[in-house]
Amino acid sequence: MKMLFMTFAFVSTLASFAQSELSSLKQKANLKIDQQMNQLKEARNCISSATSLEGYQSCRFELTEQGQIQKMEMKEEKKQLKDVIE
Repeated sequence: MKMLFMTFAFVSTLASFAQSELSSLKQKANLKIDQQMNQLKEARNCISSATSLEGYQSCRFELTEQGQIQKMEMKEEKKQLKDVIE
């Protein structure tokens, strides 16, 4: 009986840890989405207010540069997530 109780306590502790980890991952994902939305709004405003081809191109260049940085960050996050899962 004691062994059954200990097993149940261990499993519930693992479930609690997994729930905490899921909550943390969801929070990070939502924060990342908010950041991306803000960057896209800024890019939209930049492009809308561009008065010349050079201005437009600088907006596009900045957006592309931000996208590349985000891609690298996402790759790193995926790698970390794989490590957590395994």
